[in-house]
Amino acid sequence: MEKLISELEKKIEETEKKLKCAQMQPGNLVDLEECARLEKQLDELLQKQEAYWFIRSRVSEVRDGDRNTKYFHHKSSQRKQRNTIEGLYDENGEWQTKDELVEDIITKYYEQLFTSDSPREESCEEVLRCVDKVISHETNAELPRPFSREEIHITYCSETNASVQSNGT
Repeated sequence: MEKLISELEKKIEETEKKLKCAQMQPGNLVDLEECARLEKQLDELLQKQEAYWFIRSRVSEVRDGDRNTKYFHHKSSQRKQRNTIEGLYDENGEWQTKDELVEDIITKYYEQLFTSDSPREESCEEVLRCVDKVISHETNAELPRPFSREEIHITYCSETNASVQSNGT
């Protein structure tokens, strides 16, 4: 079993290296597809690793005693302490421990991470090429037009029928 997990960890490391190399390449459609493929492969490998360690931890818990011992309470307390964020440094380099300020720091971090000051049009187009098109050009062209009387009538009638049916009358 140890050999299998060792091989899995090697595969994860190799895939991470390949992904980093692919991400360093100038962006074109082929590179983006390769990155997506490697990310999916890495996700699958990491899920396998996580499942292995989850099962292994449960086996040791069962071996070490039943679920009502102070051993498990201690393990749970340790996990909670390890997962607790005591504080974070703000943009001025000051340590903040108040929950509201820590929450603000985290929110600002992710807002900044997922925002671009000046996205290039070609970058947006490259990304959009990887998104599946769900709406046809014809349907998309029809969306901005005003509703017809007939469409409003049909919608109103179907809403009225639906409310009558849901009331059971």
